[in-house]
Amino acid sequence: MKTQITDINHFAFFRILDILKKNCETQHGDETEEIIKYADILNFATASFKFTRIVRDWDIHFYTRLAIHELHVVPRRNITINLDAMYKTLNAETEEGRKHLVNIITSIVSNPSIRRLKLNNLDAFFYEEHSSFADEILKILQLKRNSKPIELILNIPGREIRNLHGFRNISKLILTASIEISDLEKFCLYNPKLSTLEVNQSHFSDHGKLAQIVPHCSNLKNLKFILDDNAWDNDYVRLSRLNRLQKLIILLPENNENDMEIDIESHEEEEDMGMYFEEIGAVSTYTRSIPIFQLLKALHEKEKSTLRELRLGFNIDDEMVQLISKLNELRGLECGFYDPKSVSHFVQHPNLKRLSTLNKASIITDDYAALLEKQCTISNLDTKIIFNAKGTLSIFTEKVDILRSGNCESFLKLKNLKKIFVPDNMIKYEKATLDRFLALGVELIDYNSASSGLESVSDSGPDYSFLWNHSDENK
Repeated sequence: MKTQITDINHFAFFRILDILKKNCETQHGDETEEIIKYADILNFATASFKFTRIVRDWDIHFYTRLAIHELHVVPRRNITINLDAMYKTLNAETEEGRKHLVNIITSIVSNPSIRRLKLNNLDAFFYEEHSSFADEILKILQLKRNSKPIELILNIPGREIRNLHGFRNISKLILTASIEISDLEKFCLYNPKLSTLEVNQSHFSDHGKLAQIVPHCSNLKNLKFILDDNAWDNDYVRLSRLNRLQKLIILLPENNENDMEIDIESHEEEEDMGMYFEEIGAVSTYTRSIPIFQLLKALHEKEKSTLRELRLGFNIDDEMVQLISKLNELRGLECGFYDPKSVSHFVQHPNLKRLSTLNKASIITDDYAALLEKQCTISNLDTKIIFNAKGTLSIFTEKVDILRSGNCESFLKLKNLKKIFVPDNMIKYEKATLDRFLALGVELIDYNSASSGLESVSDSGPDYSFLWNHSDENK
């Protein structure tokens, strides 16, 4: 009977690893990065779960120091390759060390459990000397043939990506890089399962139009793009032919901030809320709204509308508000209002469940109260209000005087109001106003004291987490 490698006992493997470690130190003694110096041991450890455990039993400190547990013990669903950090590491290594690290990257991305892969450049600018290395990494990623669709995030601002269509079986693409629209067309053609596309740029290097992808996106449900600065570009209307489109996000290019005289803030909340506009009077001109108006009109005129969520990163006039209010299948809307009173058009909307305004105008009004009674969550830049079917009103805000400065009578008239959750500082500041709710028999609760304790803080990453980050969080 032939003896297989898996039949060798642990102690024999320990001896093999001792020899392997000594050889690594002899052959690659000039390497400063241990993941490169001991690449042979890393390759051995990632060959199978059994070999991973053997390396752990052989030398637990070595196993931990090289973060081998991050490579194979638990198959990772989400992987980020930090291009700039990795390039800086390679720049100080030998050509042989470079090859070893590329082999490790190849091993990592070949993991069949991967569901999201991100190539990230953290520097403000993409340096030309990164180019050949970036091309090499992209080729490695393109060689990966996924048994299941994965998400691909290419966050390389300032870098032109070629041959994007070399990727296969991608369900979600988030693109922050220069690209030709013809290449994106081919990508969509070769990835028929693509359901989410985010294009974080307004122009393409071949001067093409985003709408050219429409014939190849039969399964696209979520689309985000940056509005072209050509005010008369009606090519966007063709996007209405995306028959499965459910979520549409449209933002303005960053270089238009000064032209529009708008203050923009970036907020990170439960979801990516996009770009916010603080000034009530700040509004895009009606000329700029024409392409989007025509697109929304075409979506409204479709025999069967599938659009469920719409986010516009700019203020809109009353005419566009009226048009959007006719999209009866809409569940969520986020935009700025040139005239805050325009919100009245949504009071009779049959399905709206979330309305976010990108202004600081008061949302303590009769119209917003009417929306709350229909269990529609409302919010602006500093306040979020929820009213559920059980009669609980929850106010999350940074402003302690919103009831006093708004139309408090609107909320006092809410039907079936039983409880109201507010922050503790509002209880102190708005006592006289809140006493009116108490007089109606409404229970007042400080949500700060009612909330649960602090969440646990995760351990810091391994020694080499600056090269690649892992996360198993569900999106």
